[in-house]
Amino acid sequence: MVSIDNNSLGPKPEKKPAIENIPEATRKKILAFTIFIIMVIIIGLWLNSFASKLNRLTDKPTDDSWQGIKQNFSNLLKNTGENFKAVKENFNPPSEPTTTINLAPEELEKLKQKLLEKSEN
Repeated sequence: MVSIDNNSLGPKPEKKPAIENIPEATRKKILAFTIFIIMVIIIGLWLNSFASKLNRLTDKPTDDSWQGIKQNFSNLLKNTGENFKAVKENFNPPSEPTTTINLAPEELEKLKQKLLEKSEN
């Protein structure tokens, strides 16, 4: 004889979360309170970050660092001027534009042959 357990037949009843047993009005209050707490945390973190950035922006550089920046900039301008002078002295454009190419007769013959071959194809 086979014994059948009634509990094994059919779908099992689902367990409901505890929050579903709480009235809807109370659940809405819990949701609003949770959102409020999360927003307070987010705004607090944002204000803290904003304050630290504001402090970093208002810190003025010391005179020593400002003098160093000015010195570096003046050195850059001086070096750039010297480099332009050197380029200007070394650059000698041709006095007359050249339009002729000096080729050896052998090179000229090779070019003629290549042109003739291309024109035949």
